[in-house]
Amino acid sequence: MEAVGSVGRSGFTATQAFTTLGSPLPINGVTITAKRQGANVLLSWTTQSEQNSARFDVERSYDGTNFIKIGEVQAAGFSTNLRSYGFTDINVAKSLIFYRLKMIDADAGYKLSTIKVVAKTDAAMQEFLLYPNPAVSYVKITLIEPATKDLQLQVTNQMGQIVKSERVNIGTQLVTLDVSQLPKGIYAVVLRGNDTVQVKKLIVR
Repeated sequence: MEAVGSVGRSGFTATQAFTTLGSPLPINGVTITAKRQGANVLLSWTTQSEQNSARFDVERSYDGTNFIKIGEVQAAGFSTNLRSYGFTDINVAKSLIFYRLKMIDADAGYKLSTIKVVAKTDAAMQEFLLYPNPAVSYVKITLIEPATKDLQLQVTNQMGQIVKSERVNIGTQLVTLDVSQLPKGIYAVVLRGNDTVQVKKLIVR
């Protein structure tokens, strides 16, 4: 296993919205983790193989939608072996933080990784974030930590009637619900476990 790393600093201010361009990036088997280490957050990821890869841009968000670039790590270029990468975001906020990678090839094509969520420093297990809120067509439910057991996700109207329901399996961290068919109004999003219930208000416009 080969390893490379980088340390980044907060303060990059240009906000960018990215979409996938070009043909699929030839980077296979990407696995990402993000965890707090004191005042910092350590991002680690591995690739099983790479072909024509250029670099990884590390991006951070505080709302799960608007990401900024906070650093970059050089990619292998060509590799058929497992490679390990790391990046440290230093002196980060104590709030909920989202991270993702923009994986760029030598021809300037790219695609985005899955999003990883780092909990607040004082967050309770299975707390969740709801966004966008108000919602129009969809709403995302992000668990602070991946589900440690099967959970039930329900959306109820102001009469207490369940209008949407979905099972959240162990290991799940992000669920997207289609609310485009729901009448405009105020709803409750309820996350139920065997002995816990978390509720948040949702506005549909």
